[in-house]
Amino acid sequence: MSKFKKIILKKQVIISLLIVILVLTGVINWVGVDRAANPVLAPVADVTSTPAPLDFFAQTAMDRDTQRATTIQNLQANNQTDEIAKQNKYAQQEATIETLIKAKGYVNAVAYITDTTGTFVVQAQGLTATDVAQIKDIIIANSNLDATQIRISEHN
Repeated sequence: MSKFKKIILKKQVIISLLIVILVLTGVINWVGVDRAANPVLAPVADVTSTPAPLDFFAQTAMDRDTQRATTIQNLQANNQTDEIAKQNKYAQQEATIETLIKAKGYVNAVAYITDTTGTFVVQAQGLTATDVAQIKDIIIANSNLDATQIRISEHN
């Protein structure tokens, strides 16, 4: 592999990881703000208090991103550039799908895409067949998955 390709690949990995960190920071900030008490400013946390546990979606996204970062590090150590590019592509697809699902009015969503399946959890109470069809349309349009490879569940 040429030196130029290695440099480009390293930059792609770094940018992808920075995007993941930025998204996680936003999610953690969003979860930690008490909007009912003060819709404009978040209250200052007491330094001596223990941090509140993350909600299901934030924790799941953080676990997924941590696992993917570890996988990418291992792949880098073995110079598996094709697999690294594939992992970065999955991360970008997941972020896009999560954003588009939220744009449809769902409070939260988390996605996990592999070579053969996609698992998607949406924060909702009672997804209808129409809801599932809309979510599947978003997933199919923004990934390489077909309808038989998609698993959608709800969590509230």
